[in-house]
Amino acid sequence: MADAVSLWIHLLAVTVWIGPQIFLFAAALPALRTVDDVRERVRITRLIVTRFAWLGSGAVAVILTTGIINLSQIDGFSVSDLLSGDRHFTRIFWEKMVLVALSVSLVGIHVFTVGPRQLALAEQVNADPAELRNLRRLSIGLSSAGLVAAIGALYLGALLGNHEYSLLPE
Repeated sequence: MADAVSLWIHLLAVTVWIGPQIFLFAAALPALRTVDDVRERVRITRLIVTRFAWLGSGAVAVILTTGIINLSQIDGFSVSDLLSGDRHFTRIFWEKMVLVALSVSLVGIHVFTVGPRQLALAEQVNADPAELRNLRRLSIGLSSAGLVAAIGALYLGALLGNHEYSLLPE
């Protein structure tokens, strides 16, 4: 029963991490671009992305914690097996960790660097339109790549959960 609770919390946190990324990318931010009042658009965008940053940070902390717990609960597998590299699980696990690190890094760069620069520039009355356009493209690129990495990590997590395959020798 405890195995199921930890896995459930892990999956719930992954949903909280990926779901808002999809919502922001596909719905909220494109809709906000239709708001003509620049100050109001920037104010609302700041509110949304700040709340996402808090929500996402909490989700990542829960994902890491429950991921470690879930690793310790796999019958016939120990954490030291992660270093041996003789099972599919080891390779898939490290591939997943690379995608998780990539996703978190890209979202972090966006939330803490590119996004604030983009909002600050949008607030300037005589901002350079070319610079705004370039920052927007960079923003979309970072968001897209971070989301694709997160979805890839989710897929690899599903592979890890298939122990009939993942725990077989390579």
